[in-house]
Amino acid sequence: SYLNRTGKTPDNTCRGILDSIWSSIYRATNNGYASLLEMKKLYIQGESVSGLENRLRFFSEKFLDRPYRLGPTGEGYVDTIDSKPMIYTDSLDCVTYLEHVLALAKSPDENAIFKTLQKIRYLNGDIAYKNRKHYFVLDWIGEGTFAKQIPLPNDTLVIRTIPKKAFFNAKGIAYGKPDPQIYLKYLPLDKAIEFSKQEWQGESTIRGIGFVSRLQIIDIFHTGFLILEKGKKPVLRDASQKFGKVLDHELQEYLESWVGTGKVPGILLFEFL
Repeated sequence: SYLNRTGKTPDNTCRGILDSIWSSIYRATNNGYASLLEMKKLYIQGESVSGLENRLRFFSEKFLDRPYRLGPTGEGYVDTIDSKPMIYTDSLDCVTYLEHVLALAKSPDENAIFKTLQKIRYLNGDIAYKNRKHYFVLDWIGEGTFAKQIPLPNDTLVIRTIPKKAFFNAKGIAYGKPDPQIYLKYLPLDKAIEFSKQEWQGESTIRGIGFVSRLQIIDIFHTGFLILEKGKKPVLRDASQKFGKVLDHELQEYLESWVGTGKVPGILLFEFL
């Protein structure tokens, strides 16, 4: 070869290597850029909408019919464990749906959307897999910055130990703390169904809802928005794996589909801050 004969690398080979490097850098630094542009456009559409609840309603509706995809986001080029985009709207799962909508609703301007989203997703906004709020009640609600749980009449309490050591060890990360305990308050399924059958008598509002898992190693397995319209039954607005998209459906119907399975002990509600 030319390299073996002269000890030099041909110019066209060098250019090819440099082009490959720059292409990799471009892909990494622009990971999710199209989604960020969409978020900015959506933000501008909702600039005249005031109040957190109204903004949550407005922006959550904008994603109706968006395809479902489990785990569509990660740490991009910032961390090596999960390199999926840090912002992504082409498809959503139940948690990233809430996070992207909340980022739109709470950002002071369109240029703050990305930073706000990362504060929602990561403890102290520090982007790293170890800092991601992996457990919804323990970390996402538990941080107390963007949501707080709503006490419910006739709720019940269980205590669970969340195996964070094993979770992080599987990713090669040392947790370095005792496994945390969580005091999980929820409304049992039968009482939740009774609640879902009733027409809402309060003022129209929007809340968050979590569906408690029967598994002792996690807190909830699904979440979404709860649309409460005065004089109407509660509506679940969620990114649904079952239906493959973001949609509105009656909470009663969803809860009754779990009766007899033993998979859903109950629900909890939370409000956005």
